[in-house]
Amino acid sequence: VKPGAVEQVGKYAVRLDGLEELNEANYMAGEARIGVSAPGMDEIILRPQRRQYDKSSKFNSEVAVHTGLVEDVYIILAGWQNETVHIEVLINPLLLWIWIGGIAMSVGSLMCLVTPGRRRSIEVVLPADTTDVSPTACPEAL
Repeated sequence: VKPGAVEQVGKYAVRLDGLEELNEANYMAGEARIGVSAPGMDEIILRPQRRQYDKSSKFNSEVAVHTGLVEDVYIILAGWQNETVHIEVLINPLLLWIWIGGIAMSVGSLMCLVTPGRRRSIEVVLPADTTDVSPTACPEAL
């Protein structure tokens, strides 16, 4: 993608606004400024990075994430060469609902542990002359 170019990914329009180099305390990075928009959604600016730390010869990617109720958008800066920037766009549907479901299950479990339940004790009275306590010998106990 070249600066200013717009690519369509699913319902999203992804535009590269620019690339800048950063020199931080313990790493150098290339940071892309990417505008993401969709119908009915305000444009958001995401800033994925490709970092090289001082004590490592390998590059690390810092993923830019936009989280929504329906889907998440992940943008990864894969690299750049001259004026061309290579990015990856991933769209993961309903990922937030996994977390919401886990929280709901945890709250429900805690409520079961903390609140007193409705427990009933059932007393079964057997006739005094019965020595066989099997269900077939005493059907009225069921």
